[in-house]
Amino acid sequence: MFLCISLVGCVDDYIMLLMKKLTMKKENSNSVCGCSPRVAPKSSGEPGAGMGLFAVREGVDGGASDSPRSALIAFSAGEAIVEYTGKILTFKEARRVRDRTYLKAVSLNRHIDGNCPSASVAKYINDSLDKSKINAKFRVQDKKRVYVIALRDISYGEEIFVSYGRAHWIFGGVPAFLGLEIDAEVGVRALETLPKGEIVCAYSSKTVNISDELGKAIRVCEKTTGEEDERKSNCALRKNPFLPETVMVTTTREVSAGEVLLLDGQTHDFSSQTKSK
Repeated sequence: MFLCISLVGCVDDYIMLLMKKLTMKKENSNSVCGCSPRVAPKSSGEPGAGMGLFAVREGVDGGASDSPRSALIAFSAGEAIVEYTGKILTFKEARRVRDRTYLKAVSLNRHIDGNCPSASVAKYINDSLDKSKINAKFRVQDKKRVYVIALRDISYGEEIFVSYGRAHWIFGGVPAFLGLEIDAEVGVRALETLPKGEIVCAYSSKTVNISDELGKAIRVCEKTTGEEDERKSNCALRKNPFLPETVMVTTTREVSAGEVLLLDGQTHDFSSQTKSK
C-alpha cells in the first residue's frame, strides 16, 4: 500500500511539474511571440510609411495587465520584443516570391515571408533614415527563428525601428535608403560613396515585382568627341544570380558622393527591354 501511494504521489508530482513547465514555456513564448501583448500596430510617425509597430502599456490597447515592469520602460536593452513569423519557404520557393516586401532570409535554405495572414505583427516594424531612431535589430536564433531585440530601453508609446539593410531596399526601390537621390535634370546621384560592384537597384521581371522609378531614372552614358569632356559610365546591367530573369544595376568602379550614375551604353537596348516589363 505504501508503495502504491508513493508511486501515485510521484506520478502526481511529475504531472504537476510537467504542467508547470508547459505553463512557463507558454508564458515565455507569449512574451516574444507574434501576438506579444506589449506591441501593437498603429499609424507610423514616419512620413509615407503607413503602419508601424509600437510598444504599448500592458492593460492598454489589448495588452495584458498586472505587469511588474517599470512605469516608463516597455522593453529593456537586449530583451526580445517580438518574433518575426510567417510562411516558411525554401530557397527555391523564396526566389519565386514577387512581392519581397516582407521576405526575410534566415539561412540559405530557410526564408520567412511575412506577407500572409498568419504572420506576426513584426512585419509592421519600419526602417528610418534617421538612424538615431533605430532602437531594435533582427537576430537569428538556431538558424530557424528570427527575433526583434531591443538595442536600448524602449518606452511605452515609442515606435520600434530596425535597419533592414541595403539588400532589402534594393528590392524596395527607395533611393534614400540606398544612398541615392533622383534629380530630374541629371538622373540619379549618389549621396554617399558606393564601392565597386555595389548593387544599385533591380528591375521588375516575371520573377519579382519592384518599383522601377529608380531604375528608369538612371541615364545611359553619352560620350562626346572631346577627351576632357568625355562622360564615362560607372554602372552596368548584370543578371541577378539568384532571381531568374531579373536584372540589376551594379557599379563598375567606385562612385563618389555627388557623382551622377551613368549606365554603360552597350547595355542600353537590354535596359530598355527590361524597363518595359
